[in-house]
Amino acid sequence: MTTENPTQPEVLAAVIGLVMHMRRTIEMTDRADLDQVATTLGAIHEHLAVIGGSVAMLAEELGHRQEVENRVRGNLEKAKAFASCTGLEGRA
Repeated sequence: MTTENPTQPEVLAAVIGLVMHMRRTIEMTDRADLDQVATTLGAIHEHLAVIGGSVAMLAEELGHRQEVENRVRGNLEKAKAFASCTGLEGRA
């Protein structure tokens, strides 16, 4: 895989590999050890940045950039709305 022009299968393989690696890292982390938790979060942060960029590049290559961006924006708005309601009691 070249850094300038990876193929679509190479992008997908990289994303899947990073997700699998993150999962293993999380499973191996001692949650009682705050240093390990902080290190794990730092690693996950870096992996998510690579995954996000890779998937965005793939969406562009497949001709779905605008649709993907619209859906991402909509999902982020839903996530923010959900987070803002967390801890509220009662019924809607």
